[in-house]
Amino acid sequence: MLIVWRSALPWQSLVDIIVWQRSLSVLRLPLSALFQLSSVELFEYSGEEDSRPKRLSEVGGMHLCFEVDDVHACAERLRAQGVDMLDGPNLVESGPLRGFNWIYFRPPWGLMLEAASFNRLGYESNSSHRLWSAKPA
Repeated sequence: MLIVWRSALPWQSLVDIIVWQRSLSVLRLPLSALFQLSSVELFEYSGEEDSRPKRLSEVGGMHLCFEVDDVHACAERLRAQGVDMLDGPNLVESGPLRGFNWIYFRPPWGLMLEAASFNRLGYESNSSHRLWSAKPA
């Protein structure tokens, strides 16, 4: 599927890694170049199907992610407000996504949400590509 997107718009290959024992390819469309707003990332996971409950990374899975300065402080604030915390805080300690912190939570209206923080990811030591950040440079 990512092949179709690669040919349609000026996507940049960001990283190809193995995550959760599945192959993961990430493409980045630098919307900052088009609209000076943000970027869009498409994730393509591959692997054998199974009967376990679907993960957000599988067909039909979706969520909205917010970049925050400190995932741990964000998690504490959300817990204090009674928000349903689902996973985390988590930290990737090695590999291309080293330094990525995230939590999953569900607000009262039910949408799956993520808060993430990342200052310098592992892959950046070998690549000039960067994730777009809402923080000023």
